Amino acid sequence: KASQEDDRMEAKLEEMEGRPKEEIDIAEALGADIVEVSLDELTKVHEIYQDHEPVNYWSATHEMLIQAFISGRATLDEHNELCYDVLVGPRKQRREQVSCRLLSPAFTDGEPIFYEEGDGKKRRWRKAIAKEVVHAKGVVQVQEIEDVDVTGDLESANVSSALSRGISGYLFQGSGDSDEPAKTKDVPFSRVCRRYVKDRTVLVYTGMDKGWQPAIIQQVEESSEFSPPEVTMVQVQPLSGDDPVFVQTCFLQNTKDDLIPI
Repeated sequence: KASQEDDRMEAKLEEMEGRPKEEIDIAEALGADIVEVSLDELTKVHEIYQDHEPVNYWSATHEMLIQAFISGRATLDEHNELCYDVLVGPRKQRREQVSCRLLSPAFTDGEPIFYEEGDGKKRRWRKAIAKEVVHAKGVVQVQEIEDVDVTGDLESANVSSALSRGISGYLFQGSGDSDEPAKTKDVPFSRVCRRYVKDRTVLVYTGMDKGWQPAIIQQVEESSEFSPPEVTMVQVQPLSGDDPVFVQTCFLQNTKDDLIPI
């Protein structure tokens, strides 16, 4: 087979000898094999989510956050808005053409969150760190934290213990002089929401050409009667040097390499 290919190449070279370069270029172009190339190969497309990727899904019907998984690639609806099919909840019920504005990146281990405690007048939001998402049970394992004053006596047992863990300004409940691990609890997925920390590094989705890009949170929108789920816009400073911009929270996600709140 190799000998036949060599013979074909020699015959082609002999045929082209003495012909003008322009004629040879045209002949080569017309005689070349046609190769099909996909759009993704011509221009790198950065989708918001990948097939099978876990996400957070906001159910407008139940007015609550539910775990979900992406099914397939993005499509456009009648309003020319990006949508995904998703498999919702532990039973993975299919929802088609869900707007990206109802989806957000899944919680990651070590990410700052709020979780809801109590009901009615006793209802309150507590600060915590997401330790693990247990998809089979529909719960998030959380680790509570307390605000501490790191500007005071750094010899304080609790503060020095917190700093030794690399946690500036926060202290895990249950941590101190002892080696006892901080306490964790399982919280239903619907009672957890993302917490945006000023000066923290996040990733911002900037479009299909550039995808997710790093930025610093500069300002968090709050209502007069603050409830974490009401936060829909966050001002960020792109690390690229561009001017600060307000970004919808559905297009923000935690960075993999910065798991501790600052």
